[in-house]
Amino acid sequence: MNPLSGLEREVVYLMLESLRVAGVVFFAPLPWLYAPVRLRAAIVAVLTLAVHGVHPIQRFSNAAAILITAPTEVIVGVAMAFVVRVCLSSIEIANDLITTVMGLNAMPLFDPKVQVSETPIGQLVRNVFMLIALSVGLHRVVLLALFDSYAVLPAGRAADVTQFGPFFRELTSAVLVGGVQMALPVVSTIVVAQVGLAFIARAAPPLQIFSVGFAVTISLGASVLYAALTDIAYDWVRDLSLVASHFDRLFLALLAR
Repeated sequence: MNPLSGLEREVVYLMLESLRVAGVVFFAPLPWLYAPVRLRAAIVAVLTLAVHGVHPIQRFSNAAAILITAPTEVIVGVAMAFVVRVCLSSIEIANDLITTVMGLNAMPLFDPKVQVSETPIGQLVRNVFMLIALSVGLHRVVLLALFDSYAVLPAGRAADVTQFGPFFRELTSAVLVGGVQMALPVVSTIVVAQVGLAFIARAAPPLQIFSVGFAVTISLGASVLYAALTDIAYDWVRDLSLVASHFDRLFLALLAR
């Protein structure tokens, strides 16, 4: 096969670098995920031009070798986006647990932006904590990790994607524990209240415990959530501070170290 000329090589390298950027932009659950496709494509183009020529890239003699490594670039970008999605899912786990024990998930609404069904209270909580994530600079951490990934793993270099399994298994376990810990104050309080209501229903059968218990659960859960909101936000920010270290572990897994 004929070798690539100078201009052809640069164009092909730009396309190769854009695959990793597109994986992050099109799959990471950050505000640009809800932007129109044309705007996201423009973001991919701008970020690709920003990273092009800054870090060394794998040199190829022909286009066939580039086509072999193109799927790896997509996988790396999607894996970085999945790290962000898993880290952000801890507040969604806590949100689902809290709304379930409070009885607020009886009439969920479908959100076409994120393709999930959730209650208005749950949507409000998720948006508030997403604003907290943006205020502490999560988007900057993601972009910096994206740019640094080309220094650790140049575009076109072979990566060991088989190490994704152990890494994401440990990350998912840590996120599940974090989500349960954030919801634990509200869940434990409501469980104790439900036990007390069960004793009341046993002692006074004529009492309409369902209607009384629903009001008690809503009011008690809202009060505990308000009191524990500062601690939950602190735990959320603490978990977000570990996102950069998660990216470091991802890159080490890609390099099989």
